[in-house]
Amino acid sequence: LRLPAFWAHLVQRDQLWNAECCDPVSFEGSEVFADGTWSGGLLWDASVVCAELLLESPKWHQRVRGKTCLELGSGLALPGLVCHLLGSARTTLTDRPAVASLVRDGLSLNGLGGSSVCAESFEWDAEGARELIGRLGGAPDVVVACDCIFAPLFGDSILLLEVLLLLAGANTWVIVASERRPGDGVDTFRERGFEVRDACEMKGG
Repeated sequence: LRLPAFWAHLVQRDQLWNAECCDPVSFEGSEVFADGTWSGGLLWDASVVCAELLLESPKWHQRVRGKTCLELGSGLALPGLVCHLLGSARTTLTDRPAVASLVRDGLSLNGLGGSSVCAESFEWDAEGARELIGRLGGAPDVVVACDCIFAPLFGDSILLLEVLLLLAGANTWVIVASERRPGDGVDTFRERGFEVRDACEMKGG
């Protein structure tokens, strides 16, 4: 897979671009650092670990193949693209409008598109969830969200929980992958009944 990453790493510890060679990076002419949109241009470790889980686990192969898959806050959409390549019936990759445009570039780079895999903008609210479920024709079979709950950057982690409750059906499988950081909001998921496991424990299912 070819991914149109804007940054592979941070050039300087306290900056997100090389000030000597370029202006602050923007999507469609707008500054993106204040609200976290810049994060959609990076390939995060949690996405790589999630993709490895999907590729290596026979159980996840079965859960994905022939099913409808949805990635929230997809960024470069590595896990969602893996779902597509594993044979999902339909994979929808969602993020903020500027990032969704970047994802479409990624689909084009890989010669992908059409009804089986697409990128859409999606705002995390009740109205947006209803509209998305309508376009999907019902609740998705699999939902993936990677590094979407870092509370200091994206706000209260409860928002992702609320969106998952709006989108998921009784038989929906959900992967929420996140690199552990101080104050990341993962404990909120544990308190709500999610099983929180270390990546090295997950390869069997």
